[in-house]
Amino acid sequence: MHLLSSLPNELLSSIVDYIAYTPNPPDSQPEESLFQWASPELISLSLSNRSLRQFFLPYLFANFKTRYLMDAGLVEKDVRLFSKYTKVFVIDVFSEKGDQLISQLLSGFKQLFSVELRSCWHRTDLFKAILALPTVTSILVDVLPDESMCNHDLSKVVLGHITLGQALSPHLERYLDRGMKLACLELFVFGSLHSLNSQSGYKISSGVKKIQVHMERSDSVSYSFLSELSRATHSVLKELWLLDDLEIYFARHTPPFLTSFIEESRRQHLRQFFIFKRIGLRKAEAHDQSSQEWYVMGLNLITTSSSTSLIQILTLVASSFPKLEALDFDLKNHECKYHVNDLARVLGRFSSLKTLSLSGLYKLLDFGNTNPLPPIRQVDSTNAVDMELAPAETGVLWYTSRIAKEVTCLDAIHIQDLGDEILMGVLTTHKWRISGWLLVMNDDRDIGGTLSRVTCPAFLEPEVSLETRMLPPDYTWESLTHDSTKRT
Repeated sequence: MHLLSSLPNELLSSIVDYIAYTPNPPDSQPEESLFQWASPELISLSLSNRSLRQFFLPYLFANFKTRYLMDAGLVEKDVRLFSKYTKVFVIDVFSEKGDQLISQLLSGFKQLFSVELRSCWHRTDLFKAILALPTVTSILVDVLPDESMCNHDLSKVVLGHITLGQALSPHLERYLDRGMKLACLELFVFGSLHSLNSQSGYKISSGVKKIQVHMERSDSVSYSFLSELSRATHSVLKELWLLDDLEIYFARHTPPFLTSFIEESRRQHLRQFFIFKRIGLRKAEAHDQSSQEWYVMGLNLITTSSSTSLIQILTLVASSFPKLEALDFDLKNHECKYHVNDLARVLGRFSSLKTLSLSGLYKLLDFGNTNPLPPIRQVDSTNAVDMELAPAETGVLWYTSRIAKEVTCLDAIHIQDLGDEILMGVLTTHKWRISGWLLVMNDDRDIGGTLSRVTCPAFLEPEVSLETRMLPPDYTWESLTHDSTKRT
């Protein structure tokens, strides 16, 4: 600690910038949120040395969230530090007394530029106080504010998400006309969708950044609206997601941006082995003249048979969609075995992939000469479920660490793996389930995170933390030897 505190401020700043905040797993908070949690390392270091704590104060107080009524009192107690350092403030819990206190204190916050206000419809006085702050440039809300706020300039306000039917309501348009932006618009389409313009009942505000369209109950769609959404009036819109959660629409209709992929999958006799559930499109940057207006950036696929090669499907997906950023593969219907190195290498062909979701992968993997996998934690040898779950946790840690090394652009991996089915009374369940996000933590491509853990019967802690460093030194990729001729 003495050595760390004696470093030049420039070098110490670089170190702190690297460890200051815990990465946020995807979907853990609103997409527009700028809030970051201080890392355990930063908190520990700040408690170890008085001079270090003084240096760390701007990082410790940069983000603050009121989750309990007492938090408003904490702000009052340390108001000098909050007013000097806080940049992002999340106001969650509601109490009339707490809101009044925060309204009074916020006027002294010199660095504050982003506020997130939960349940804002009945917090009008606090909302007005935040709007009046000259340093605040963004106010993120989760619901529409009180209608009286439509008498104010709402150009600082961003509504995180709203779900609608066939049209934007006049009620919502009042807020948009006052300058409010909309981060995500979710639409349910019934019948035909031929365009997204005012004549067909849609008014897409220039402030909408992302649109999600549920296609299950719609007829064949004309995608001419994509050209409309590329015009300058819609310049803020970046993402469009087509959702078919009932697995009905894409089985009957092929969108034009998937045509060449579908044709090639038929040529390779692969088409009958997977279905699409969700497709994400991103608008190309204006300077990218070589690109189409919209390109596929996200896919959710489900394997429908165990008799084809996952390696072959992934190879085709990687070559067909070179700009793919998000891939979700549901493998619960698959049964073929794959060596972990082979799977990691084919995933390495995705040169733009940022998030990867894998359901049911562990049971498909061959770990070479290491089977059965040794546990990385203490195991209850008297409990048969724990005897199965512990090696699975090792396997998950190993295969995600291996994939992170191979896919050099990857930021996060979501996993969901299940144990064998058992009968509990009249219901069928699984012996165990582990799921959650594991994040790429550093330049060494180590991964870490906390997974939820469910066992039947319940006997373990509901969460387990996994990090690459938990793997013993002799867990090397080279040790995963295998004979590919013996694999199914």
